[in-house]
Amino acid sequence: MHIEPKRQACTPPRTQAQVPALPAKTTLSLAHRALPIALDLLLARKPGSVVVDVGGVGWVVLPVAKAHPHLRIVIQDSEKVVKDGMDNWNAQLREALRSERVIFQVHDFFTPQNVKNASVFFMRYILHDWPDEDVRRILEQLRRAAEPHTSAEYTLGNDAPEPLLPTYGAANTMGYLEDVLMMVNLNGKERTVADVEKLLDSTGWKLKHVQRIGGTVGFFLPIHAVPV
Repeated sequence: MHIEPKRQACTPPRTQAQVPALPAKTTLSLAHRALPIALDLLLARKPGSVVVDVGGVGWVVLPVAKAHPHLRIVIQDSEKVVKDGMDNWNAQLREALRSERVIFQVHDFFTPQNVKNASVFFMRYILHDWPDEDVRRILEQLRRAAEPHTSAEYTLGNDAPEPLLPTYGAANTMGYLEDVLMMVNLNGKERTVADVEKLLDSTGWKLKHVQRIGGTVGFFLPIHAVPV
């Protein structure tokens, strides 16, 4: 049975934030969980560098805004999600909105990306909601908006083998269950590093590094890619 999801940029409630990528002119970051230690790397960005949070209310980039006031942050999603996000930011970091160093935009990530000078694209709990065909559309829109010169450094981690079985370690059963849930509920899927690399290669991105973070639970690790 094929379940066809509605094509729009409204992320589910659980899909509300992205992970910070590494220093690069334009870097695409796909990740399973937040990486607080990566925030310090954003200090290498020039003042005014633009970070785009693609999908969600912006709760992961909230500490980025607090720690790195020299950055400009754009948070994008559907109108409803944007409203919820602005309410949250007004309660927690109103100054950032008033100064416009953090702005919210209503945006459909299947349409052309309107931020053309981004240094970093964040995505977290976004791509696993969608089948490969739609993931390619999302990545292609970001690639068209990416700047050409990039740099990124991270440590390679071990990806999960095919197939993704519940016997792949007790600590990794959550990844298996999420894979089933994504398929049943959204026609999406969890992906191995090899899966993601194929999608990146087909949309003008190149996988640079995968990092294993101490304490990470699950089979999916932060992946950093650059435009080619």
